[in-house]
Parts: sequence; structure tokens; C-alpha cells
Amino acid sequence: QGGDTGFGNPSTGDEHYFGSKGARLKGEFELNSGSILQILIGQKGEPTPGGNDWVRLSGGGGGTYVVSSIPLLVAGGGGGHYFTQATGGNPGSSVLSNDPSGGTASGSGGGGGGYSSDGNNSSIAQGGLSFVNGGVGGSSGRTDWSGDGGFGGGGGGKHGSYPGGGGGYEGGDSQEGQQKADGGKSYNAGTNHDNATGVNLGNGKVIITWVGN
Repeated sequence: QGGDTGFGNPSTGDEHYFGSKGARLKGEFELNSGSILQILIGQKGEPTPGGNDWVRLSGGGGGTYVVSSIPLLVAGGGGGHYFTQATGGNPGSSVLSNDPSGGTASGSGGGGGGYSSDGNNSSIAQGGLSFVNGGVGGSSGRTDWSGDGGFGGGGGGKHGSYPGGGGGYEGGDSQEGQQKADGGKSYNAGTNHDNATGVNLGNGKVIITWVGN
């Protein structure tokens, strides 16, 4: 499951504090004895450090990756959002992509990292790094009212109106003009899929269950 995005303290009951949720993917995989799995758990996007409510916004959530010699499963992280977007950014998408590229930047917000290509850098915030390049979330480039992207390729968000895109197999695009950034898209090489958009709240997770004889 991919990481979400959010602001500060949801216990206030203010719906503006809830971020977009990451995708959830399930599948069955046949592995050989001695197979080595690389697992990267998507981190939720950094909430804004506070300040003026009308300009603060979050970085994108990181994607969650399970990789052997090839990618097996990638769950997209949620897109960052401007403070006034009550339901957060666009959620991590269960739409399966064969495009491992990073997301595009907006004027000052970073794109989400893909599987093999980094998200695009903006003039200020950085795009998230791809899985193959380490998956580090993009820096917001600021210390005021701006959030870094989560580990797993989340793009950095810059205050004003430039939230970061979510990480995934295909990185999400940043947006501008008080819009919701796009969540990352997903990938599932297994069988018996059970995939859903916008399910996971908080950091990502991976659950592995033995189904063999």
C-alpha cells in the first residue's frame, strides 16, 4: 500500500487536515527458493510546518515497491494538496501503468518519482527520486509552509499553490493554482489481482502471506 499525504493533526476533526490516501494492491506470485526481494515502504508526504493557512500545502506521498529481478508490485502514493482541498490531493491510483517515468513538475512543485525515472524538478521544489535511484522524496526547497515528498518518490510541494506529485510505478504530476496533485500509478505483475484506489492512510505497508503447499 502506498503512502498518503496530510496536514498536522487530524484529531481536530477539521476535514482539511486529512490527506489523500495511497493505493492498495494484492496479487499472487510464484517465487523460486533463494529469491531476494527488495522492499521499499512508501512514506506519507510531509505536512506543512504551519503558518498562513492560505498558502501552505503538502508534498506527495511515496510509492511502495516490491521488486525481485523485475518489479513485482508497486502501489502508488497519494498526491499532495493545497490546504483548502478538503479531501486531500488525488489519491494513489490502482490504474496499472507500464510507463516507469517520473511525473511532471508545475511552476514550483516537484513531480513524483517513477520506477526508473525521477520526477521532474521545478524551479524551487525537487521531484522525487525513482526506485532505481534510491526513492528519496523531493525537497520542498523551503522551510516555510511547504512540505517535502515522502520516501518512495514523493515530489516536494512549495507553498502558494504547488503541491508535489505522488511516487509510484509512474510518478504523479504536480499541479498549480490551488489544485490537487496527481497520485502515483501502480503496477502488479501477479495473478488474482485485488487492487483499489485511495485506501491506505498513513505510511505504506507490505504484507506477505505464504499460500504454497
